[in-house]
Amino acid sequence: MAHPNARNCLRVLIEINEQEFLAGAEAVRQIVEILAHAEIQLPRLLHGFERTMWPFYREALRLKLDARIGLEDGKLLPSGAEAENNAALIRAACALTG
Repeated sequence: MAHPNARNCLRVLIEINEQEFLAGAEAVRQIVEILAHAEIQLPRLLHGFERTMWPFYREALRLKLDARIGLEDGKLLPSGAEAENNAALIRAACALTG
C-alpha cells in the first residue's frame, strides 16, 4: 500500500552520497525495491555526489529516471576538468543524452 503522504509529494529524490559506484548502485536497487513494495509510483530523480555524479547521471538515463547535474553535486566535467560554471555542467549532461 502506498504511503499515506505520497499524494502530497511531487517526486522521490534518490540522493546517493556513497563515493563507490557499486555500493551506491546497490543502495539504489534497494531503494527502488522498497518504493515498489510500498506501491509508490511517483517520478524518481537519481543523482550522485562528487565522484559518482557522472556515473549516477548515466545510470539515471539507463533506468529512465529523472536526473540532475549542478555544482551542488560536483564541479568536475566527465573529462575530469573543472567546470567553470553550472552551464558547462549542463552542456556536458546534454552531450551525454544525445
